[in-house]
Amino acid sequence: MKILSALLVSLLSLSVSASEEDAATELFTVLQMEQLLAQKAINYKKQMVLALASTEMPDEERAELEQEYSVIVDKIIAFLSTEEVLEAFKHSYSETFTESELRDLVTFYASPTGKKFLSQSGNLNAKFMEKISPKFNSLISEFQQVD
Repeated sequence: MKILSALLVSLLSLSVSASEEDAATELFTVLQMEQLLAQKAINYKKQMVLALASTEMPDEERAELEQEYSVIVDKIIAFLSTEEVLEAFKHSYSETFTESELRDLVTFYASPTGKKFLSQSGNLNAKFMEKISPKFNSLISEFQQVD
């Protein structure tokens, strides 16, 4: 009887885990996480290009670095569409949030306000970076001056 009870508890915990992972997968989809992460990579590349523009280097060297960044960003974007990323997301979110909380997040991000937030997140990030870029670039310059 103890073995049967232990087996039942194990099966129930697996089903909860599977439900949480299902909810996390749904959240991944609603968040359009793959596209969001890809956009963040592209925005990061743009910021690096802006940072390069504020440094003193020959145009050829700058163009070469921009090309290298472009190749790296393409690799990052390709990686973000792998099953490995989805699995990491599912496990991270299902370990952090309950199934109910995940469902609440899905409900929010599927709502008009949630959709607006998602659609504007790239613009918000760009505006944010635009506002902090002068100081950020200044700090980067300090790092470059350290011997």
